[in-house]
Amino acid sequence: MKVVTKLGLGFGIVLSTLFAVLVFGLVSMSQIQARFDEVVEVNNAEAKLAHVLSLSVSDRMIALRNIALLTDAAAVETEKARIRTQAQGYAQAYDALGTRFKESDQTSASERAVFEKLRANEAAAAPIIEKAISLAEAREQQAAIRVLIDELRPVQRDWMSTTKDMIALQDEQNDIANRDADAAYARAKAIMLALGVAALLAGIVAALVITRGLTRALGGEPGEAMALAARIAQGNLRDAIPLEGRSPDSLMVSLETMRARLNTIVVGIQSSSMAIAESASEIAQGTVDLSKRTESQAASLEETAASMEELASTVAKNADNAAEGTHAATKACGDATQGGDTVNDVVATMRSIAQASSQMADIIGVIEGIAFQTNILALNAAVEAARAGDQGRGFAVVAGEVRALAQRSAVAAKEIKTLIDASNARVSNGSALVEHAGGTIEGLVASVNRVTAIMSEVAAASGEQRMGIDQVNVAVAQMDEVTQQNAALVEEASAAAQSLAEQAEALRRAVAVFQVE
Repeated sequence: MKVVTKLGLGFGIVLSTLFAVLVFGLVSMSQIQARFDEVVEVNNAEAKLAHVLSLSVSDRMIALRNIALLTDAAAVETEKARIRTQAQGYAQAYDALGTRFKESDQTSASERAVFEKLRANEAAAAPIIEKAISLAEAREQQAAIRVLIDELRPVQRDWMSTTKDMIALQDEQNDIANRDADAAYARAKAIMLALGVAALLAGIVAALVITRGLTRALGGEPGEAMALAARIAQGNLRDAIPLEGRSPDSLMVSLETMRARLNTIVVGIQSSSMAIAESASEIAQGTVDLSKRTESQAASLEETAASMEELASTVAKNADNAAEGTHAATKACGDATQGGDTVNDVVATMRSIAQASSQMADIIGVIEGIAFQTNILALNAAVEAARAGDQGRGFAVVAGEVRALAQRSAVAAKEIKTLIDASNARVSNGSALVEHAGGTIEGLVASVNRVTAIMSEVAAASGEQRMGIDQVNVAVAQMDEVTQQNAALVEEASAAAQSLAEQAEALRRAVAVFQVE
């Protein structure tokens, strides 16, 4: 059990007992006060009302005797007023007493019976009193006196006896209340004394038990524990204490165990702190070297990145040139194709001209035949005109002209044929040259197409190289970024290693204050 629990339990028992004494005393005092209040406020008030009833009856009887004896009218009226006043006071006291009896649950059956008897006594006496007053007013004093003696006296005795019984009952209630209060006081006094003695004994027992438990829990005097704790707080872990005769679960044994374990722990910490300091120094040196290598690598990557940028620029330029060459080759291919088509058209035209020349040669042959026949006809006509003599002379002239025309036509036809043959020869040579040019242009178109395909492949390869170099640039940039991050991490690691070395040194200095075995 904890010390706090033991102390709390011990003081709780004592305080609980004292609280019980206090509560019981207050309850008892409240009960006694309630009994006194009941006596003062209830019983005394009821007794006072009972006395008022008795005095009212007595005063009214005295006033009646005075009325029966007096002869002065004014004195009689005074006594009558006295009787009325006493009657009113009696009624008020009776009603007040009845209200108290109804509201109180302490009213006894005897009190209720006496109260009802008072009502009957008043009812019996009221007509007799009125009768005596009437006789006195009629100046019949002797008759009035006789009524008072013979009729009212027995009723008066009974009425007075009833009021005395009511007063006796109230006195009896007061006596009972006083006896109950005395008994309550004596009972409370005895119980409070018993509880006080019990609290005293409980406190003594609790003090003994707690003292013994604390001594056992401490394992010695508190001063020893404080001295040992002070030595440990000062770092002295060498001085051991004897454990003979001490409880294994006592504070002194726990402190000694703590001292021994602290000694072991501090020795281990001292050794570990030295090892950590050496390792931290090595790590710091290693991080410095790594930082230098990382910086060198970062510089190399920067140079590589610059070279890759230049190479990327060159490849981009080659790709652009290849694209322009491809465009030019494509255009040349188109032009060559168009030239080939033109040459083909020229070949076709030359063939058409050759065919036309052949047709013209045929026509010239026809013209030569016509000229030859015309010449023969003209010759025959001249022969016939010569035979005709003078009659055929004009016809001979015409025939001579026709013959001359036919000869010129024949000569012209020969010349034209010669020209046409020469033209046909040239056209044949031109057709051969044009066909040769067409073949050459077709070869050129094929060569240009091959060049265009090669240039397209070169442009595609340059684009792929450009994309590859861009990817390489991205990779180099990422490597440069990672290298920069590594450099930052290396710097942080270097700072952490330096901080670790400083903390290890601080730890070594901190544990150096302990004096170990």
